[in-house]
Amino acid sequence: MVTSFRKIFGVKDVHVARHAIDVESDLRLSDDAHIINVAKDFSATPSGRSEEDGQHNGARLREDFLVPALKDDGIAILRLDGVAPCAASFVEEAFAPLVTKHHFSPDYLREHLRLFVDKDHLHDDTVALAFHYIDNAAVD
Repeated sequence: MVTSFRKIFGVKDVHVARHAIDVESDLRLSDDAHIINVAKDFSATPSGRSEEDGQHNGARLREDFLVPALKDDGIAILRLDGVAPCAASFVEEAFAPLVTKHHFSPDYLREHLRLFVDKDHLHDDTVALAFHYIDNAAVD
């Protein structure tokens, strides 16, 4: 699945580790860190773009969790361990509008948005797609 996402979206040689973090070391960086455990705080099976697609959609994750955590120079730590693989539509809706609608720059998001991937859980494609959509939203 990782390979197909990377081929479809043109993501090449993504070094996912630069986006994944060690939660304990990141917490020492800032008192403004907001840990969002997606499986526990949101849903273990997030899907869809909007409310029409169900309550655990990308727009809701963005508006209810990411934007409040990122405003005022906050750091959002998004834990993906325990979450089912995310569809590209969910990932796009959760992350691209951070740039297009909320006007966070990709550089700001690279500094303030951390995606934690459990070593035993494969979400490399989700991390790569999130930053792919963030970067492409800035170009559009």
